Amino acid sequence: MAEILELPGVKARYVLGMSWRHEDAPPKAKAMRAMGAERGYWGVVYTTSADAVQAGFCEPVKGIAVAAKLRPLAAVVGGAHPPPWNGLYDLGSGRYWFVAVRDGQQVIPDGDQVGTLDEMEALRNA
Repeated sequence: MAEILELPGVKARYVLGMSWRHEDAPPKAKAMRAMGAERGYWGVVYTTSADAVQAGFCEPVKGIAVAAKLRPLAAVVGGAHPPPWNGLYDLGSGRYWFVAVRDGQQVIPDGDQVGTLDEMEALRNA
């Protein structure tokens, strides 16, 4: 399930917990809307620093009316280290974020998840 993260001193709000897939080219807005609508999801297209194109999807987040104002944190941080890499981050209140990045600075399909420490360590060690 997707969650919103607000960082102190940063105006942008970020979404965590998206499902990612590689695209050969940026999908048209109409195609993204259709892909999202078929699942009832929000969608975003992101081009990495290595020019790889990804589409990310998540269920709508309660209390957020306009998804366009959110930034996908996994995609944003994907270029922070040479690939492949993964990280496990403490969000507080017993919640952890797991992010995993492959070649082309792309987030792997299940590499952007939020859950308990045990759940996220199991993903990291899989």
